[in-house]
Formats: sequence, C-alpha cells, structure tokens
Amino acid sequence: MNKYIESENLELKEKYTDTIVKEIVSFLNSAGGTVLIGVKDDGTVVGVNKVDEVLRKISDIITTQIEPNPQDEISSELKFDEGKIIIA
Repeated sequence: MNKYIESENLELKEKYTDTIVKEIVSFLNSAGGTVLIGVKDDGTVVGVNKVDEVLRKISDIITTQIEPNPQDEISSELKFDEGKIIIA
C-alpha cells in the first residue's frame, strides 16, 4: 500500500511545474493542505533534483503571483523518504 494518496488536502506532484500556483491558491482558499513535489500520482516516491532551484521557483511564485502576499501562511520543508528528497 502506498504511503501517499491524493485527497482534498494532499496534492502529489512528480515534478515542479509553474501550474503549482493553482494548487497553492486552492489550499489558501480552503481549509489548507499540502503539496508534495517528488511523488507520482500513484504515490511512488521519485524525489526532486535541483532542490535549491525548485525552492527558489516556489518562493518566486508565492511572492510574485499571489495577492495578497500569503508568505506568512505558507511554509516549505524538505522530507526524506526512500533515500530521496521530497519538497512539502
């Protein structure tokens, strides 16, 4: 059984894409949630390459594309699973 299953408060992304802003805004406008980058839709952990670059892109999206600025309501963290890095 997979450890990660998408739900109304968990979104799985195999890799970073600019469309992640939609999920972030959706969670901000609801009860909240978590986006995991580095996990396939079926729950398979694939990890993230270029972690620093992806974190910078997420930060840029949060500060430039979402109004009002939700920086105080969003946090990013690195998780390690199956020897791979996941961004939450």
